[in-house]
Amino acid sequence: MVTADHSATPGRPMPWKGRDVKVRLSSTGSPWAGKLGRRATILRTFRSTEAAVLFGLLAWAGTARAESAAVPSESLATAGALGRWGLEVSPTFPLAPIYMAQATWSAWTYGDVVAGYGFQHMTSNSRGAGQTHGHSLLLGYRQFIWKALNLEVQAWPTYDRFQSYVDGRVYPGFELWCEAYIGYRFDLVIRHTTFYILPQPGIGWGMYRSNKWPRFPDAKKYEFVPQVLLGVRL
Repeated sequence: MVTADHSATPGRPMPWKGRDVKVRLSSTGSPWAGKLGRRATILRTFRSTEAAVLFGLLAWAGTARAESAAVPSESLATAGALGRWGLEVSPTFPLAPIYMAQATWSAWTYGDVVAGYGFQHMTSNSRGAGQTHGHSLLLGYRQFIWKALNLEVQAWPTYDRFQSYVDGRVYPGFELWCEAYIGYRFDLVIRHTTFYILPQPGIGWGMYRSNKWPRFPDAKKYEFVPQVLLGVRL
């Protein structure tokens, strides 16, 4: 309850002179009181929710910063290795003989893009009857399906000057050779660098050949590839 005593101003008569003016405000008597109360409750609720959200965001930012400081995101690679780039050579391909080297790049945490170069100098005295002098571009993709277990497909577009043992002539031409592997990568981390060995047996087959030599149809359709790779992540 609010009571106000208004006295008459000298020289000016007031209609309520000598009377008490009483103003009563209640939740039922005034519609503004209820609205103000509801708004105050909403404001308190909003401020509490805002503080909780802000606290959650700060906690999440602190956790993310700690994790990123422990393992930089740019260093993450496939199967938990350090370094997204890799260099690989094969100690088994020279038995063919094929001499190759390739680089890998982790496009994401489950897949590596592969590119390299190989020189083929294989000899066949039975089927195929000749010797290969091929310069190959290696293009492939390696997909990790469980931990370090992976599947890979490669294409070898090649320019080959094949020397035939049948007629002694040289048959220059282009060919496309494909290979599919299954392997498991074994990592060894030394001073923040990942070295690894990748046993990767596979199957190879020819897709295309121009300027075919005599006895070309007698060549094997499929070849077993006893692949082993040695590599390092950069």
